[in-house]
Amino acid sequence: MNRAVAVAEARGAQEGLELLDELNETTVDRWHLYWSTRGELFARVGQTDEAGQAFDRAISCAPNDSDRRFLIGRRGALARECRDPA
Repeated sequence: MNRAVAVAEARGAQEGLELLDELNETTVDRWHLYWSTRGELFARVGQTDEAGQAFDRAISCAPNDSDRRFLIGRRGALARECRDPA
């Protein structure tokens, strides 16, 4: 996953998403960091529905209240950005 993030920063979010797609889904299925990363990258490429779904999945997998609150806040920010694009 770290490689996907690095590639996304260097070459663009779409390439990062493609690398995330290559990961074994059973390994990352309940990993909130995987889903939140997908959410961030989907948001960067303008796929807001997919971003929201990924953040929802991350929230459901979050291991503690602190992470859950952060992800809920990020999900809310995404929704606000979609309603009022700059």
